[in-house]
Amino acid sequence: MSAFKTEGLVKKQNSKNNVTRNETESRTMSLSLEHSWYCLEVVQAALFTGLCSTTFSNEHKIIKVALVHTNNLKRKFFGAGVTPIIYKPRIYTNDQVSSTRIKLSNGEDSFEAGWMVNPNVFHDNESHLYASFSAQGKGCINLQCPGFVQVATDVALGMVPSAYSVIGGQQLGWNLSIVKSEEDEYWWLFIGAEKKAIGYWPKELFIPLALVASKVEWGGEIYDFGSNSSSTPLPDMGNGLKARDEPPYYSGANYMLRMLM
Repeated sequence: MSAFKTEGLVKKQNSKNNVTRNETESRTMSLSLEHSWYCLEVVQAALFTGLCSTTFSNEHKIIKVALVHTNNLKRKFFGAGVTPIIYKPRIYTNDQVSSTRIKLSNGEDSFEAGWMVNPNVFHDNESHLYASFSAQGKGCINLQCPGFVQVATDVALGMVPSAYSVIGGQQLGWNLSIVKSEEDEYWWLFIGAEKKAIGYWPKELFIPLALVASKVEWGGEIYDFGSNSSSTPLPDMGNGLKARDEPPYYSGANYMLRMLM
């Protein structure tokens, strides 16, 4: 297990580039994504819309998101990939959550994968590999309920990285991809450049998402399910720093490679 934890890790290159194929065909895109607590600075393409420090709140919880997403619900997606750079954001209470993930959805159906700090689920403040889903009023993280089916015996959901990224230094991340199989029509989750299968979401979990995804998101979320006390800081997102053009902030901001299929 420990030998695998570094598989699929990538080192960030300090460049902003995008490569696209004809939008009428299957597309592969590689973009740098500066992901921070406050805002997201992203190489813009016609396919994407960016959001900066969006906040949702009520008496029970506070949610902040920083992400980019596809902007045309008429498009059809059968897969996507991401390399979320792994940090260990600060969590101040057990009622807080911080995650960086890729999310595919269609209507009210959705599933996502990435890394998460969630003391209530994992009983520590480490970043853990996770997969979750929400559909038809049901959903959970990893294997807490019938849903995601794990097939890998040497890659466990909930595993922690062997090392974390360093602000201004080496940037490490997991290569994750999600692909809808043409054979069984399940949504499969892979890790590493060699695309090792972790498991799958059965199509029977979903209704519209059983056929195709209409939206893809890349980015981070933080939650605070506590008392909303002003004396308790909200958790960090990513490395907790605002994205800037000069080092170490540029090289330290969360970074993703993503692809659409």
